[in-house]
Order: sequence, then structure tokens, then C-alpha cells
Amino acid sequence: MDFPDHTKVIDTLEYEMTNSQGEFLGSGFSDIKENKLFYKENVRFKTPGTYLFSIQQAMRERNKINPIDPLPGVSDVGISLEKAK
Repeated sequence: MDFPDHTKVIDTLEYEMTNSQGEFLGSGFSDIKENKLFYKENVRFKTPGTYLFSIQQAMRERNKINPIDPLPGVSDVGISLEKAK
């Protein structure tokens, strides 16, 4: 996240997307599943201005350095911001 005052926050998250048999987790019909990872719940962005959000996947094969790109089975990624209660 890049904040309006040019500070940055970088986090690394681990998120299971398949079960032990390699089947995708989540809701949906057929092979298309939707998963939601809740992150930074109940946070308020108090500083007015433009915030920039970036996502980068880092899944890699065992004992390899470079990420798998493209990541098989992942067709789309998005961010949803919701108003805190």
C-alpha cells in the first residue's frame, strides 16, 4: 500500500487456496471458485488523498527461487474496500 504521504506498507500473506488433494477451496459452481481473504479489518484511512494498492503473488516450486508465473488455476484477483462499521 502506498499512502498519500508516500509511506509504504508491504505485507507478506500466506493463504491456502487448495485442500490436500489439490482441489480449489471457496464457493462457486464447476471449476470456478471465489475466495476472500480478509485483511486489515476495521482500519480507517484517515489521511485524505490517493492510496495505491498492489498485489504480487509469490508461489514457487519447492527449492526454487522464482515465482510460478502465471499461477495455474488463478484467473483473476481483485481488491474490495468496505466501509468500517
